Amino acid sequence: MTRTTPAPLAPTSSNPPKAPSTVTYGCAPAGERRRVPRCSRYKRAVYGALSGNLQAMLPACTTWEDQLWARMRAVVDVCVEQELRTAKQQDRSLGPLPPG
Repeated sequence: MTRTTPAPLAPTSSNPPKAPSTVTYGCAPAGERRRVPRCSRYKRAVYGALSGNLQAMLPACTTWEDQLWARMRAVVDVCVEQELRTAKQQDRSLGPLPPG
């Protein structure tokens, strides 16, 4: 039995984190539906809600309340992302926590 030495391992690296609105959770964005024909509009809507993709959520909205929720969800995601980006750029120091 001859023993072979394995090839050396390449150094590991990770991808930089993506902003929440650019992440696609397992389903193609709304503009790329033809590439994923088995992805239902409800599945796209769920992934759209997780990633803040309004165009993926709207086809599943049947009432004005659904559309309002989808639009507000997208607005909240944009606001959170903007706050995260500005907080990252500013050097903020945290104040002490209250006792207790």
